[in-house]
Amino acid sequence: MFNSDLYNDRFAANLVKFVASDKFQTMFENYFLTYALEFTNDEEHKLRYYDLFLKFQQMFDEQLEVFCDSEGITSSEFMARCREASSNDPKVKRYIDILLSSVEYDTFVKLMKIMRPVAAAKAASTASDEKPMTSSSDAKGGGGGSSNHNNNSPSKAAKDIDDYEIRADSKYDDHDHVADSKFEKSEK
Repeated sequence: MFNSDLYNDRFAANLVKFVASDKFQTMFENYFLTYALEFTNDEEHKLRYYDLFLKFQQMFDEQLEVFCDSEGITSSEFMARCREASSNDPKVKRYIDILLSSVEYDTFVKLMKIMRPVAAAKAASTASDEKPMTSSSDAKGGGGGSSNHNNNSPSKAAKDIDDYEIRADSKYDDHDHVADSKFEKSEK
């Protein structure tokens, strides 16, 4: 999904390369891991979720502005190019739809819930790494073992998110937005 060589359209290939960059991926992965433990499976959402969503959306918009600057285009031109590239290639349409759906509130909450077990494993790993071993009873609890840690790695979570986004792709339409991204506003 993140292989820019799979896209014939230069704009789409550059967008894929930008989103797949370590800087972009690490920034958002860290954000998810930092806040994912706050999300529960309760039906009623806490007001905090929306605040975190707005912060996420701002980060996302800022990163798309960086991309637009690198391409020498405005946010309106970005949306026009997305539409054009999407109409020419179903792979591009799918990728752009998934990318832009991530700034929808419902998708954001689902992604945070997907990342929650990864964040919990990271927190447990960090706590066990920082806890000094002072007696043999401390060693019995262990840190969950390395195989458990590997199964909950951030890279596995990113794959899970990709899998979720692919499954969710057909479930979202223009009416699923809770808050508009700057890039979506420029399209209207």
